[in-house]
Amino acid sequence: MSQTAITIDATVGGASSNSFLTLADANTLIHARPFHSDWDDITDDDVKNASLVWATRTLSRYRWKGNIVDTDQALPFPRSGLYDHDDRQYADDEIPEWLEFACSELAFIIATEDRTVDSGTEGYSEIKVASIAVKIDKYDRPAEVPDIVYDYFKQWVYQGARYNAEVQRV
Repeated sequence: MSQTAITIDATVGGASSNSFLTLADANTLIHARPFHSDWDDITDDDVKNASLVWATRTLSRYRWKGNIVDTDQALPFPRSGLYDHDDRQYADDEIPEWLEFACSELAFIIATEDRTVDSGTEGYSEIKVASIAVKIDKYDRPAEVPDIVYDYFKQWVYQGARYNAEVQRV
């Protein structure tokens, strides 16, 4: 089975958009951070594009404040009714910079480590051999969206629901 190329559509407000930013924009943001060599080691742009699409899908699952601008837009951004710390409204015809930072950082993490893999300890509540006991912490897996990424945008999502179906961040 041949693999098809991943095409990024970062059209702001587009009906078929699948990413909050282009690969070129993500490269610029990732190169502004220290320790970006793992991203540079990825020579297949399809892997980077797929990471951007997956990061966008993941971030799109949050319950964002404000309102979408057009009912035909594929992604939850652009939005109206979002304000910065100084009560200035973000433009409703662009993707906020903090979301681009969050998306590029999450794409970097997705491309360089697998945060979805199960730990191998599922189903155990305790393992005991003679006097040695091990209790499994079901929350020991890393979050799909690390705190460093979540901190970029947490003030613009409804608190108490990390994703539409979740109740609270642990």
